Amino acid sequence: MVGHRKSNVTMRQVAEKAGVAVTTVSSALNGTGRVGADLTGKIRQLALDLGYVPNTAARILKSRKNNDMGLIICEKQEIMDGHGVFSGLIRLFMEECHRHSLRMQVELIDSFRFSNTLPDVLTGGLVGGVVIGGTPNKRMLEYLDSHPEMPCVRFEEPGEYSVRLDAAEGIRQALQYLSALGHRRIGLLGCSRSFPIHNLIWKGFEEAAAEFNLDCNPEIMFQLDDTKSCVNDYVNKMEETVERLLVAPRRPPTALLIAGGPMTRSFICAALKRGIRIPEDVSILSCYPATWEAVNSYPVLTAVEPDLEEMVHAAFSMLRDLMDGRRVREKQVFLSPRLIKRDTVLRLKDIRSKSRK
Repeated sequence: MVGHRKSNVTMRQVAEKAGVAVTTVSSALNGTGRVGADLTGKIRQLALDLGYVPNTAARILKSRKNNDMGLIICEKQEIMDGHGVFSGLIRLFMEECHRHSLRMQVELIDSFRFSNTLPDVLTGGLVGGVVIGGTPNKRMLEYLDSHPEMPCVRFEEPGEYSVRLDAAEGIRQALQYLSALGHRRIGLLGCSRSFPIHNLIWKGFEEAAAEFNLDCNPEIMFQLDDTKSCVNDYVNKMEETVERLLVAPRRPPTALLIAGGPMTRSFICAALKRGIRIPEDVSILSCYPATWEAVNSYPVLTAVEPDLEEMVHAAFSMLRDLMDGRRVREKQVFLSPRLIKRDTVLRLKDIRSKSRK
């Protein structure tokens, strides 16, 4: 009696050989989604030639097509409570699903505190695909790697399929604008480079400062270790940072870029307490606050802002294509931010004339 040999060929290997997404292979083999007849035939023949043997149990489950979408937010709980971008992501994703008559599941997980926890939305068969915002824990990444049939789009983090802000381009816009207003000595207050978006901010700042020949001395640049910080403690930390960036230097900056809405607002609060006026004494340009954070600040923030509506629409559309087995033309999408001029930036000569009064 001859037994059936178990194949070691995986669905991911079939996808790589065919030059398509894993979800496209899954749809073609299971007869779900919207894969064309020619491509379906090609994939099935290729799977046969490679000796791919599907997991019968998984195939039965997969044949029960689930159109529901999942949204998983991975962040510290104390940061999540007041996070302008994530609150906008949840609202806009819900609107996209409602517009297309799709149901959705949302799960918030503190991936720093619960480093070994898998979200129910990811593992419970509740949805047919997920968008993940923030930084997943190691176990989530391992699960996604071992379950390539689960369509997944990363939001503001690198991944096989991702939608991200072109953070470096936004910083270039900001420095070009400040340079045109006469500012040459410009500082930066940012978070740890261990986070991808903040690493892009620092890299973009360094490249643009060199391009525009700006005076960006290390004494007016400061990296806050946000992995150990709490939003509720920002004001206390910013009092120390104001001293470091605006008071201690022999030549303080005339303009300062600050990463994120909460940090910008806390810094301005600390500066005002110290008697430093914004923008009369120093111009402040916020990098990537949510619009509602910028317009509900005092003074109202000049900022480079993400177009959240465009980003969420791109992530939703990419996930829907993956779930339906359609080819995704662009796997990594980078979208440009917008420079919005409001009340926290003045021309350099206006700062100096107001300072003399």
